[in-house]
Amino acid sequence: MNDYRIFQAKILAKDPKAPRTYSVVEIPHGQKIVGVQLGNALKDQSAPLLGSLVIVIQLDAFRSYIMMVLREPFEFLTSNNQYRGFIPGSGSATQDIANEANPIQDGEIYMEATGPISPTGQAIPGFGAHLYLGNNGSAQIESGSMGECLIIGGVGSADDHEVVLSADNGFVESNPNELTLIQSTYNWDSLNNMEFGNVIANPLSFGTIPVATMTIDALGNVDLFNTTIGTGLKAASINLDATGLMTLSSGTTGVPQATVTLAPTGLINMNNGINGVARINDLAVSSFATDPAFWLFMNAVQSFFVAISGFQGGSPVLQSQLGALGVAFLTQSPITPPSATSVITTGSLTVKAGN
Repeated sequence: MNDYRIFQAKILAKDPKAPRTYSVVEIPHGQKIVGVQLGNALKDQSAPLLGSLVIVIQLDAFRSYIMMVLREPFEFLTSNNQYRGFIPGSGSATQDIANEANPIQDGEIYMEATGPISPTGQAIPGFGAHLYLGNNGSAQIESGSMGECLIIGGVGSADDHEVVLSADNGFVESNPNELTLIQSTYNWDSLNNMEFGNVIANPLSFGTIPVATMTIDALGNVDLFNTTIGTGLKAASINLDATGLMTLSSGTTGVPQATVTLAPTGLINMNNGINGVARINDLAVSSFATDPAFWLFMNAVQSFFVAISGFQGGSPVLQSQLGALGVAFLTQSPITPPSATSVITTGSLTVKAGN
């Protein structure tokens, strides 16, 4: 193993008795090597074509493997212009073209990491991740299972500047700022829920603390909030649910202190209220229950005038009688209220406020 070497080569011939064994010539030294094997990841793919440029790893005098294909011969592509080597082959060029196997054109690069053999044979790709660089400026990175891929560029005029990242679960993050440790993230999961945000990311630990986050789930719910810095507890938030309900709230400990809810029925609710909010023309009423001091005064005034009205016309009113009436008045209401306290008895049926 200490004598292994990696070099570029060109495939010369295929062993008719061993379909996965080839003869190659080293470039630029010209040394011919017989019995070069395909790596495990490549064994489940269509066979490299004669004349292909390859990377070969030679472990010793008896063992050497083709690790990746750099280019397939242009001459073959003139009659099979939809081929890409190492796309599952059916054994029939016509059938492979019908299956839309993409070509490796002259000057393009295809590399694949060695992985385990596909359990179902040649019809299913192997599990080694691969990199494809097209001569039209496009690039593609895929996992061996082809469940995740990154595609940059495209083949049509509309796709030339397109970037496609595909995965069941994705996590994209920036490098944390060295001073603040703030890190930007964009994530999605297999249920198609998406999350955007900034977090505090300590490089010495695996945990993160949210700073500000927006989540969009697969049902159409949207949640946007910031936090009390360093705690991850919600401060202010806006929630839009899929039914059309909108909730705004504020707080500093993760528990809402002030809330406004806008319902799709037209109802506005503040602080979980049950009382209708007053409008300019709503009716306000004062009573003994709401303002006893004012109504003691009003009752005393009424009693005073009732007593005065008891004197008949022409009858003299003695000063002592008036004094007695004044004393009785002051006894009932020794304080004169500056105004009356009242309550609103009509209000909005669609806007509710807390107690």
